[in-house]
Amino acid sequence: MYSRLFDSIDEDKDNRISFSELKTLLTEINFGPTSLSVDDAVAKMMEELDTDGDRMLNEEEFATGLSKWLQKNDNASTNSKESEDENFQVCGGSDL
Repeated sequence: MYSRLFDSIDEDKDNRISFSELKTLLTEINFGPTSLSVDDAVAKMMEELDTDGDRMLNEEEFATGLSKWLQKNDNASTNSKESEDENFQVCGGSDL
């Protein structure tokens, strides 16, 4: 699952996701109101996922980080209808 998503984000097919490629993804996802600009959100996500510090995401960093993020959000969910609706809104515009 993560491999296909990674490949679709990696527009230049260099096996790394750049800031601009990640920005394209986040721009396409409807997160609803947020206090962060798209650039700030990309910078924060890059900081959290880029474990080797090269300012690019390889497939392992992407898959590991995304898996942790999804697991964290799943654990935070109270399985209420409201939480399900919020999760759907976040993922609704993506091929996740």
